[in-house]
Order: sequence, then C-alpha cells, then structure tokens
Amino acid sequence: MKFAIFASGSGSNAEQILRAVQNDELDGTPAFVFSDQRDAGVLSKAQQYEVTTYQFSPKQFDSKAVFERALLEKLQIHEVEWIVLAGYMRLIGEVLLSNYEGNIINIHPSLLPHYPGLDAIGRRLTMVRRKLE
Repeated sequence: MKFAIFASGSGSNAEQILRAVQNDELDGTPAFVFSDQRDAGVLSKAQQYEVTTYQFSPKQFDSKAVFERALLEKLQIHEVEWIVLAGYMRLIGEVLLSNYEGNIINIHPSLLPHYPGLDAIGRRLTMVRRKLE
C-alpha cells in the first residue's frame, strides 16, 4: 500500500506513522509527505525518515481546484493509493475527494458532529467548564 501524508504543523502524527512503517508495525510505503506550510516541522521529520517532501501553498494558485490538481499530479506520479491527513488543516475539495473517494484517512481530534474543526476538544472543555461554573 502506497500512501501520502498531508500535514500542516509539527508532524507528531506523521512521525508516529513513519516510525511504525520503519519498525514494520505498519505495512505500507510512504510515497511522500506534503505540507501547505513552508516552515512546517513535518517536512524536516519526513526528511529524517528519508521520505520525499513537497510543499506549496494554495495562495500560489488561482483556485482551490488548481491547487488540488497540482497535488493530484504528485499523487499520480508516485502512484499513491491512500491519502493520510495527519494534522492537515485544510478542507479537502472535490478534485481530491472524487479521485480518492474511500481512500482518505483523517487523523484529526474532533468530536463530531458537534465540534468540528480546529481545537474541537478545547472548545468542548470550555463548554463543560462554563456549565460547571
């Protein structure tokens, strides 16, 4: 199984995945790690595991669809079967969804459907604290 990891931040989840592959605890081949953030820590962590990295920002493209087509090209070149969103802080659009339907795994702490998005757990804890006060 060939997969790509998308991440926007430090890369702690991505690192755990890469370590599991290295230790033969996960059967798969990381094709590359992608980040939408130039200075994301995940890029250096991927390089430590000798995994190819790509970085570009949606702001460099005319639209989300054009941005995703650039990503799709990388995925196709590397013959990626699965996309793993490991702290990727962008919503996936139609281009990737239609090409990878059923083959996207999202590792993102949330409490759906009530607390989607950023800091879901923190927002829920704030709500609980308010109720207790």
